Amino acid sequence: IDDTTQGLQDAIAAAPKTGIIALPGFPASALGCSGTDAEWVDELCTPHPSKTYTDRITVTGGLESVPTKLFVRTAFPAANLDQTVAQVTGRPGWQVANLTCGHDAMVADPDGLTALLETLA
Repeated sequence: IDDTTQGLQDAIAAAPKTGIIALPGFPASALGCSGTDAEWVDELCTPHPSKTYTDRITVTGGLESVPTKLFVRTAFPAANLDQTVAQVTGRPGWQVANLTCGHDAMVADPDGLTALLETLA
């Protein structure tokens, strides 16, 4: 959660004390959507479970059985995503691709995302 805003960090920290189990979704405009796309995304957004920010996942090694993996890095500013790119770049089976859109690539650049996914088919 280090890469999040102070307000979000405070909300995450307060959640166990207040009993809040989910935080409001980010506005679509913050995720790179605009115009009618942003309105549509905002209508569909649901609260985000707060424990996804605090609970660690257990990595079992099953990912290594997937022969081809693609990490799509968008222009959404997040240092933790840059760290992930650095970790997977050059690893066997991994590809990294960049899109110049915001976080919601499936909305902001559906053609670019589709082209990347079709390379895996």
